[in-house]
Amino acid sequence: MKKNVLKIFVAVAGLFMPGVSDAQMVNETFTKSLVPYKPSVNMQSATSRAATCGVDTILYPWYKESYFAAPNDSFFVDAMVGSVRTASQAYLNTDTVSVHGIQFWGAAYSTGTSPQTLPVKAYLYNIDAMNMPTTIIDSALVTINQNYNFYEALFALPVTVTGNFAVAVRSQLNDTLAVITNNAGNVWTPDYGEGLAWRRFGSGAWNSAESFFGQDLEYMIFPIVSYNIHVDMATTSNDTICEGDSITFNNTSSSIMQNRMFNLYEFGDYWNNDLDSTFFWVYDDGDFGYSLNGGNTYNTPGTYTPKVYGVQLGYYTFCWDSAWMTLNVMPDVAAGFTVDNSAEPMFSFTNTSTGGMTYSWDFGDGGTATTPNAMHTYTANGTYNVMMIVNGFCGADTLTQQVTVTSIDVNTAKANLVKAYFTATDKSLVVEGAETGGSVNVYDMLGKSVLHQSVNAKISRMNVSSLPEGTYIVKVISGDVTKTTRFVLTK
Repeated sequence: MKKNVLKIFVAVAGLFMPGVSDAQMVNETFTKSLVPYKPSVNMQSATSRAATCGVDTILYPWYKESYFAAPNDSFFVDAMVGSVRTASQAYLNTDTVSVHGIQFWGAAYSTGTSPQTLPVKAYLYNIDAMNMPTTIIDSALVTINQNYNFYEALFALPVTVTGNFAVAVRSQLNDTLAVITNNAGNVWTPDYGEGLAWRRFGSGAWNSAESFFGQDLEYMIFPIVSYNIHVDMATTSNDTICEGDSITFNNTSSSIMQNRMFNLYEFGDYWNNDLDSTFFWVYDDGDFGYSLNGGNTYNTPGTYTPKVYGVQLGYYTFCWDSAWMTLNVMPDVAAGFTVDNSAEPMFSFTNTSTGGMTYSWDFGDGGTATTPNAMHTYTANGTYNVMMIVNGFCGADTLTQQVTVTSIDVNTAKANLVKAYFTATDKSLVVEGAETGGSVNVYDMLGKSVLHQSVNAKISRMNVSSLPEGTYIVKVISGDVTKTTRFVLTK
């Protein structure tokens, strides 16, 4: 929540007469409390969600003075008379900003005896590394009067700036231009002594107001701006991680969102708790948090959509944007399979692994396979070690199980008399040499029985036209002989 105690404005002012020294602080209480007003250009609705922020007046010096305690804390008047003609206030900008004009808090005082209006030129400057104005970017003229007020000067067209800049005001006559400043002293927590204010003399020389006054003086000269924000996130990891892994999300949003001059959420002491933050992360697994960058540990496999919301709380505007990504959390790799020997000596192996992407089988008799599920027919009785190797995103695992074959008849000559084959001409499965009363079983490659028929002659035919194309296993039982073979059905 915003702090609800607003300091009482204290300022001093006076009637300036010829001969008054430059930048004199006059010791008379300024009792007219002024509150900055919204700029006269179009404003964006504060309730709409958009990546384009509305036109705003950046009141950083005013908020800094009004909401934060420091020694000698008050508002004062800098009466720019004599050789002083220009006052400037710098703003640190890290993004692209459109400057529409300038708003300042001041008044005009005549060197004569009658009320005076005063033409004032408002400037937009480039600045150097010391925040001192260098070259003029644009300017606008406004006429002010002897009443302290917020005055506004708008440029003919918005001016795009991409770096640090300053706004300034200068009297067009020799009469006094009085500009309100803060008098915050030079002790801040945190340290906000920034040297942003500069004064220019008639000779063209600039002087730091901080060094001139020996304190962190700042002018109440504010830019009227608009800008876009873009919230985005990136991760150094892939968009696929393993269960139990932690992932870091880097915030790649617009840099202006982390600028305390433009975003009140970044003006740290303005808030009472950490929940008042620019960025809010929602990780889609029940966890969330407030921080610049995000990070989370995902313990359950699945697909997640982590999001980040970014809020730009300006001085008159409110806008926000969001970003998200799809994150796949893969299970750890664990090999597993079940064995079906109902069609022995043909064995069916059903994959029950988790996290697998590729598979490798070794059936213990020289036979291999690379499919998730597998079938294998043994040609000799015995005990075999069947090994399954599973590889996945999260590693590899191996499982070995033993199978025992006992059904193969040793009378090979008798078994060789039994034949089973497919004829493409009539789409039939032909069984030869089997005894009447035997049986024929057809299995698909997953070991599922798809046809069963009794043998009723030395040559029997089975209509297999109802089966889809593919490879099948035939098991013929004829007396004490079991014959197992394969055939390929084509249509």
